[in-house]
Amino acid sequence: MIFVATLSSNYTRELTRFFGRAFIRVHHVASITALVALLAHASTVAWRAGSVSVFVPLLSSAQAFLSQGGRPALWLVVIAAAVALLRKKIGKRWKTIHRFNYPAFLLGTIHAQMLGRNFQHLTIRIVSAAMAVGVVVVFVLKRRAKARRKQQRRVRA
Repeated sequence: MIFVATLSSNYTRELTRFFGRAFIRVHHVASITALVALLAHASTVAWRAGSVSVFVPLLSSAQAFLSQGGRPALWLVVIAAAVALLRKKIGKRWKTIHRFNYPAFLLGTIHAQMLGRNFQHLTIRIVSAAMAVGVVVVFVLKRRAKARRKQQRRVRA
């Protein structure tokens, strides 16, 4: 659902046309579902471990940080969600912080690839890697398009 929520913000017009509903409703369903699932997963891991230390990112090594990448990913998603709720107070800069979802998705994917029991199947690993690549490609393409539009406005002015 994080994949859907992340990509959906890049295709607002298309999603509105496809679902016949306001983009924000579609985006919020995916986002809230993803956040609840992530919190349930993290809470279950904490319960099983008997410690809230599972919420603290590991910085002892790159290997530890990436394999436990779900920890910082969760915080990035929570911050991005909180900023979305406060967007009127924050102003235009909220989108910059809301983009934390991109690195969160990548960290979560790496974490799943390294530790996830379900991610031992080759098909799942390939699909999740393709989703991560897709998120990066869409991010780059959308930013390039935005930069081009901005440049064209400058040239016209």
